[in-house]
Amino acid sequence: MVAASGRDASIDRANRTLAGILLLALALRVAVAFIPAIAHPDELWQYLEPAHYLTNGTWVRAWEYRAGIRSWLIPLVVAGPMGIGHFIAPGTMLPILLPRFLCALGSLALVWTCYRFGALAGRRQALIAGIVAAVWSELLFYGPRTLSEPISLSLFLPAAWLLIGKGATVSQRQLALAGLLLGLAVCARLQMAPIVGALAIIGGGRDIRRWATMIAGGIAALAISAGVDLITGQMPFRWMIENFRINLIEHKSASFGVEPWYWYLTQTVRNWSIASVFIVPLALVGARRHPALLILALVHLAAHSVIPHKEMRFILPTLALFVLLASLGSGEVLARVTRTASRRTATWATIGTVATWTILSGIAAVSGSSQKLWQSHRTILLAIRAAGVDPAACGLAFFSPKPPAPANYSFYDRETPIYNFYGPDATSVAAPWRGAFNVAIAPLAAGAGLGPNYRATYCAPGRKGAPQEFCVFRRPGACPIAGPKQYEIEAVMRRWGH
Repeated sequence: MVAASGRDASIDRANRTLAGILLLALALRVAVAFIPAIAHPDELWQYLEPAHYLTNGTWVRAWEYRAGIRSWLIPLVVAGPMGIGHFIAPGTMLPILLPRFLCALGSLALVWTCYRFGALAGRRQALIAGIVAAVWSELLFYGPRTLSEPISLSLFLPAAWLLIGKGATVSQRQLALAGLLLGLAVCARLQMAPIVGALAIIGGGRDIRRWATMIAGGIAALAISAGVDLITGQMPFRWMIENFRINLIEHKSASFGVEPWYWYLTQTVRNWSIASVFIVPLALVGARRHPALLILALVHLAAHSVIPHKEMRFILPTLALFVLLASLGSGEVLARVTRTASRRTATWATIGTVATWTILSGIAAVSGSSQKLWQSHRTILLAIRAAGVDPAACGLAFFSPKPPAPANYSFYDRETPIYNFYGPDATSVAAPWRGAFNVAIAPLAAGAGLGPNYRATYCAPGRKGAPQEFCVFRRPGACPIAGPKQYEIEAVMRRWGH
């Protein structure tokens, strides 16, 4: 009776610890959701814009949707909270924030998984792994993002826990759930197929029953994806075939830039800075207990290293798995060092370990290209949001050095034409069409070229001393004429391959 009571108390403490870590992670991710930044224009054009189309009927359609290489699964999910935001508070940031809050909530699955893997070794290891997952810079930044990479990762890692963490104790129902999660991860992001396949092989082994149950769950996921395709008027799974054909056979993605095979390695070291000195050896320590996690990380890295076009967000699963393994490794080292120490000393050592991880996360957040993430496209988003608050807006013109401008209806939230004039003579080209727009976004220095009727009402803050590149100009009156079709934003995007 006493032993059972002690076990119950221990379980209660563990549950309270996990709940506290999840609340911390959620609070941090919600705070990050308010930052007016996007990781990449894909966050707008691939997911928020299609969701805006589903809720409001207007969008800037990127080449991926014109070519039919994107599933509508994520936009359909995002459209729900976006529509609620438009209903509750139209004309505010709520339609953007609610989808981000949903993604932040979903990303807690990653934190939960890391905690569970740590708990296999002990309570302190679980605490460290959970907090590291809550505060690590890349996981924190991408958590609330409407992007396929973090969304698919949040589906993949719980499946990894079921198939690796629970191992032989996993039930048939949990195997089916793992198959469903893995199938949805691939449907959310096709490039997850290699790492998903590797996990399925590890989890299925030679057990036909395990394979059959996982496959049944995967078929359910594919059925969901096919249903979404049919609802949105697409041929089921055509987007998968076209994605493979256009990006890997025709090398369309390579037109957006290519890097050597080792780029991910060098860039990760740059981004993690001094943290990489600790993460790599600690990950190897953690891999002694969970070698399958290291295998999965390397499979994903290798699969993406051979693809010419590279972006750091593409290997988010690899980064997350290395951070998880390193946090587990640090817990292992701590347990060995404090094996004979007093309880007080062990407690302070745990606090010091967590504090060190937090500091390393801060260093990683401001190192290499990572520092740009937190301010990425901030000025243009603030400007387009400021342009959209005017209910009298009847046309918006972007004046950018090169096309296309990162225009979008998600932040603008007005059902008016959007034009993009570009190049050194942009204001001269637009002069005959000033009647087609009464709001413009242009560098402050270019304001004089818009004409005397336009006055600057807002300039997005940039770096100290930098020229104000994104200012909002307005003129009184309506828009009596239509602008040139060739300068409508989608036409510009077509012309320049976006």
